[in-house]
Amino acid sequence: MSRIDDLLESYEKYIKKHRRFEFIDCAIFTTLGQYEYFDNEVGLYTNPPARDFATDIVYISRDRRAILFVEETLDPSEKKLQLKKYAHLSSKTALLIMKTNAVPAVDVMLVVPDEKRAAALALYEEVVKEEGGLGRNRGISIWSYGKGEKVLKLRGGTLSPEFPRDVKELPSRGVGAIEILKEPHPLYLLQFIIIKALASEYGLALEGIEISKEKLGRLLTPYGIVREGLWREALRIGQDIGLITNFSSDQLTGTLNYTKPFPSSITKLGPKLAYPFAIVEEEDEIDKGQARLASFDAVFEETEDID
Repeated sequence: MSRIDDLLESYEKYIKKHRRFEFIDCAIFTTLGQYEYFDNEVGLYTNPPARDFATDIVYISRDRRAILFVEETLDPSEKKLQLKKYAHLSSKTALLIMKTNAVPAVDVMLVVPDEKRAAALALYEEVVKEEGGLGRNRGISIWSYGKGEKVLKLRGGTLSPEFPRDVKELPSRGVGAIEILKEPHPLYLLQFIIIKALASEYGLALEGIEISKEKLGRLLTPYGIVREGLWREALRIGQDIGLITNFSSDQLTGTLNYTKPFPSSITKLGPKLAYPFAIVEEEDEIDKGQARLASFDAVFEETEDID
């Protein structure tokens, strides 16, 4: 399998996972209005002290009395060690997140597909048995969803005293608010960079929008994406698929193609940005070793809902 094939496969997995995060975020926003998004990929400490795990998504209650951690997986067994660590979450970590003097209640939502809910419930029972309980102000609850990703349903586990007691379902309406995660796929990051650059600079440069290290910092640092190696990988892919020219790996600079302020230029960017792998193979390019990819439409196909 070629590097490009590997990239395509990993991107497909990332897009599907990112869409699940958006679905979960929207479900929480729609029904649990007392919680607000805090961050993702947050490093957490256990007691005794050890910063050896991170959560997928974190929410905090508006009254600053509760924290909600969300863990999403297609395989519950891979989350066992992490759930055990939540039982030993440091109170100082909770206080640092909440920025209050009173230790907040903690809930962990483990979200799985419907066909994995029995395995997730069995995992919960194992964790509680091995840890001797979770404590009065902590809960681990199991939630599942059908293939249509329209609603999260409570399947079992425990809830902290601060979690709404009458909520058994979390319907998801509209689009999630999470724009990007701290460890995005480089191709997804490339799309994000181009869209943000267009929104702020389109029409200001006759020869196309320029990218620089300083500009990348302004665009990405607010989202917690600070690793220059990831920036560099995204720009290199942009060069490989023809969206960036004059790329300098050392300086982190380049020019975004199809961003000249003329209809003939910008109209070409839309389909290439939406489907960056839908680039037709040409024999002369293959001879030069310039790999091109087939259509990537399958990622965006709708699936039927089952419950």
